[in-house]
Amino acid sequence: MKDRGVFISKRDVFEFKQIEKFLSGRQKRNETSVLLGQTECTLTRKSRRVESKGLLGIKHGNTGKRLRNKKSDLLKAHVFSLIRNEYFDYNMSHLQETLKSANGITVAYTTLRRWRLHLNSIHKRVSIWTSLPLLICYTYVTTNVVRRTYEKEAFSSRK
Repeated sequence: MKDRGVFISKRDVFEFKQIEKFLSGRQKRNETSVLLGQTECTLTRKSRRVESKGLLGIKHGNTGKRLRNKKSDLLKAHVFSLIRNEYFDYNMSHLQETLKSANGITVAYTTLRRWRLHLNSIHKRVSIWTSLPLLICYTYVTTNVVRRTYEKEAFSSRK
């Protein structure tokens, strides 16, 4: 069960209280704007919204609205199953073209990439700089072992 309603953070409550002080005349505009870290113009705009909507005037206008370009969960599950079963070895561009031509599914490149990252079906390239310390350490250990072995053999052959 999903909770309905708007969740207010401590920051939003603080902002609301400061705007209320400003509206009641207990605090000056420039003091309030400095406290909130906003310009006086923004403070005036928000204070008008708080006067008309109350506490909800603090939240953004798009809060709680559904995204226009959000893909459905059924489509996402269908694409996931296609990637796992049929197109597991396709690169991103080829996968996008194949989904569009063979299955009639149009998905943006970035959305498809994000979904594949979620599936862990993308292998990120490892930079040489991330593996360089391991390589140096391995080289040091192996050369040190080789040097010690060589010294042992040289020392034993002298006797």
